[in-house]
Amino acid sequence: PQESLPPKPLSPSRLTKDEDEQYDSPLSPQRKESLARGTFVHKLLEMFAGRDFADFKSEARAFLNVQAREYDDSFKEDIVAQVSNVLKNPDLQNLFGENSLAEAGVSGVIGADAFAGKIDRLAVLDTQVLIVDYKTSRAVPDDLRKIEKAHLRQMRAYRDLISRIYPDKAVRCFLLYTVQAKLVELPSTLLDSP
Repeated sequence: PQESLPPKPLSPSRLTKDEDEQYDSPLSPQRKESLARGTFVHKLLEMFAGRDFADFKSEARAFLNVQAREYDDSFKEDIVAQVSNVLKNPDLQNLFGENSLAEAGVSGVIGADAFAGKIDRLAVLDTQVLIVDYKTSRAVPDDLRKIEKAHLRQMRAYRDLISRIYPDKAVRCFLLYTVQAKLVELPSTLLDSP
């Protein structure tokens, strides 16, 4: 007999929407600009991590002048400044070393659900694995309890999948708020809370 098709894997970044979370229409100008900003920040961090920083600004501007030509110069300069602050921050260098990957694909089954997603930055060190998700929103929570539940579910799924690949290493999860180049660790107690 013909087998039924398996369900499409869930994306850890889009597991569910909380009723209390607000989602603008993807067609609104604010939402479109916010999505574009996030896309360009992610792309520049992928392209320039681990490279010589000296030419970053000129090369990033050249890239944005082509790829983001519909946006004004202040939009582009904001992106260049964000990425520059992240890449030159000495506290973040271990995230962008030779043992790290950008857009690391991960998939697997947790419980009854299949997942497939991409981790923004994955750094495999001697005794630990660092999972980093970039957040390009202007609002940086001043308290871990204010972090969106959707972000916690996403990182919990990534942690659970990566822990199977590296069972002998400690797996640590972080959100990197690019506006302030601020790295926030998510403790397991927070990730495991309902």
